Amino acid sequence: MKETNTVNKEKRYDGFAIASFVLGLISIALVLGIFINFRMLSGVILFSPISALLSLIFGIIALVRIKRNENKKGMLFAIFGMLLSIFIFSVVFVVLVILNSLSGIIS
Repeated sequence: MKETNTVNKEKRYDGFAIASFVLGLISIALVLGIFINFRMLSGVILFSPISALLSLIFGIIALVRIKRNENKKGMLFAIFGMLLSIFIFSVVFVVLVILNSLSGIIS
């Protein structure tokens, strides 16, 4: 009879899940920077969608890796990172639409 190894391996957080969440928080911080310093607007419009896109990509990668490997955890980090990035995409879209309409009124 074969002996089975019953050693429990500790589940570890997936690095992509944590990266997704952190990048989502960074993009939120960049958007909140608009309200603190309006001169940051051009940087926010550029860097916030980039970090949100990376957050979305890393979140998808993390979810796939967590589903395939039972020794990984961090699904909530990945989901929240993806939700933050979707929120940032919508905020940046609304800001761009408002700026576009204001530029039509001013000129």
